[in-house]
Amino acid sequence: AGKAAGDAILARKNQLEALTQAESEAAAAEEKIGQKRADLEEDLQQELNKIQIKAEQDRLDDQIKAAQKREDIARKNAQDIEDIGRKHGQDIDAAATDLSRDEEDIARKSARAKVQTDQDAANKRADIERDFRQELENIQREFTQSAQEAERTNDAMAFLQAVRAKDEQVAVAQEQRDQGIEESKTEAAQKRDELKRSLEAEIEDAHLANARKIEDLNISLEQSLEAQRINHERELEEQAIAEERQAQERQMALSRELQDFATSRTQKLADLEKGLQKELETVQKYETLKADAAISEAKRASDAIKKLAQSLPGGGGGKKEPTSDFGQDEFGEDVQQATAGYLQSAGAIPAAEPVQQATAG
Repeated sequence: AGKAAGDAILARKNQLEALTQAESEAAAAEEKIGQKRADLEEDLQQELNKIQIKAEQDRLDDQIKAAQKREDIARKNAQDIEDIGRKHGQDIDAAATDLSRDEEDIARKSARAKVQTDQDAANKRADIERDFRQELENIQREFTQSAQEAERTNDAMAFLQAVRAKDEQVAVAQEQRDQGIEESKTEAAQKRDELKRSLEAEIEDAHLANARKIEDLNISLEQSLEAQRINHERELEEQAIAEERQAQERQMALSRELQDFATSRTQKLADLEKGLQKELETVQKYETLKADAAISEAKRASDAIKKLAQSLPGGGGGKKEPTSDFGQDEFGEDVQQATAGYLQSAGAIPAAEPVQQATAG
């Protein structure tokens, strides 16, 4: 009996030493697991930030290129109108021998006014497009600074605020550009109407014999200018379609890149878990040793209870009727409560689990 008790004490000592060592190793393993996972999540967030920043930069680049294209279209329109006016002047010069001085003056004045009206409208449109492009470039510079600062501090909220601010600024600039264009069109149309009425009155006052020829020349001018306006609107529509197509392609490319990022993230997380297999096994080993130690302690406690019960009067066997307040039922309930408290403190059973279930386990 003495040797068995000594062996039990030695076994318990070895078990506690193994449990202590396993606990230390498990704590180190859990710290490493947490650090590795936190590092990977930080790297993944930075990678996602770079993807989003690049996407926003690409969108701004596209908008600036589109603004430059619209500016080029506006300048070309202004140059074409100037060419139409020059050609009309040449036609007037060719017909000057057949025109009286008054008719020639009327034609030249009318032509210059009409060309100037459309020239002014075209130049104003070019200026509007130039201002819009410059505003987008300013927005891009501000967004780049904000995005780089958000990336440096790894502040996702700051990055989202920078994106929202950029989108609001672009929307305001777009609204101002569209409003300026519509006002320019309205002003030009009003001036054309005024010039047309003025020309008709002068031709009627002059009563010149060659009024039809002058009218024909002005009609030709009107047709040329109208054709130029139609061609200009067509170029703007084509540019708008190209911009929409470019935006869709950018969005599809971003979706593919985000999908690839999600796949890569899943793979990296899986690789990390595989790389941390040793640490996970260390933690599992500690949990197993902890459970085994709790069960052993419960068994020793149960054996001690049985020996204590047998050492009491009438504890050697047989059925014993309760004869006093210190009966078996009261004593057994106290021992069960004490054993349950020990198992709960050891982490072997939850607070609500009975002692009998833990012992059976």
